[in-house]
Amino acid sequence: MPDGVYGGKTIILKGSIPSNAIRFSINLQCGPSISITDREDIAFHLNPRFNNNTVVLNCFENNQWGLEESFGGMPFSKGTFELEIECDESAFKVNVQGKRFCDFAHRVPYTRVKALTVDGDVNITTYELLPKKEEVDMSKTSQVQDPEESIPTTVKNNV
Repeated sequence: MPDGVYGGKTIILKGSIPSNAIRFSINLQCGPSISITDREDIAFHLNPRFNNNTVVLNCFENNQWGLEESFGGMPFSKGTFELEIECDESAFKVNVQGKRFCDFAHRVPYTRVKALTVDGDVNITTYELLPKKEEVDMSKTSQVQDPEESIPTTVKNNV
């Protein structure tokens, strides 16, 4: 992620989880290194654990893990999935399958995030970085004068 993460940016991951999956992790980290001995800081660690039916969230800073936050229930199911991580000024907001799962308050400044790493029992097929959603200024949008103009026209095909 050469431009890093900033408030409003959204990361979308789509993929599949094998039927024999035990766990996987998705990390937003402060650099690309994944060395075991000298690992980069991780601003956001998402770790679904199917054997415990729980999801653990954490951060890793100065070569040590922070306090785990655990969420009971498993929003992921084996098979295909869509994960959305939105970064706002206070937290990473996590949606799974289009539904809000949790928020993880920033412990490591999100502006330091430069890489995404994935590990474990998961296959990622699509990765998207979406920019901040621009707010619409209603004073600059055109207003429909006649309500009939806003009704869509249905076209019937002759078969």
